[in-house]
Amino acid sequence: MTPTKFLVLPDLLEQAKAGIVSGDMIAMSKIDIEICSQIQSEVREGSFLGISEERKLCVSTFNAEGYVASGGFVDLFQYTEDIEMQSVIKGFEVFGATQLLTLLQKAMKKFPKSPPLPAHSVREEILNNWFDKEKDPFTKLDDKFNDIGSALRGRLEYITNHPEQFFQK
Repeated sequence: MTPTKFLVLPDLLEQAKAGIVSGDMIAMSKIDIEICSQIQSEVREGSFLGISEERKLCVSTFNAEGYVASGGFVDLFQYTEDIEMQSVIKGFEVFGATQLLTLLQKAMKKFPKSPPLPAHSVREEILNNWFDKEKDPFTKLDDKFNDIGSALRGRLEYITNHPEQFFQK
């Protein structure tokens, strides 16, 4: 499958490389947001299945981190389908984010017969039942996940090592 190329600032690839070398987390975050936001726009216009594997890994891990940061694993499981979750798992592996992957796998084990994740309606029912009892089974995992940080550096290194999947020439 040939990915749809998207326009980027001409020096974005060089900025990403420079951010990785310098370790400037703010610069890396801005570049990461720019790239992943463009991929998200592509997904909104088409389908998650219609983008390249490389882009799936990047946007799915970016989204997963956002869900956990804003609403915990509850949000991640509420809004992420199994096909995207498989990309999150693979992305964390590829990007070397083993601690994040371990926490995700622990959280997934709380769902019956997971992986794969159950259907959306089943997940909603499970989550609602937990909250009816005023218990969030993910609180400790949420805190640990947010303490670890993100797969930002690994994701940007991956992007800079596969520029043909992300940048127009």
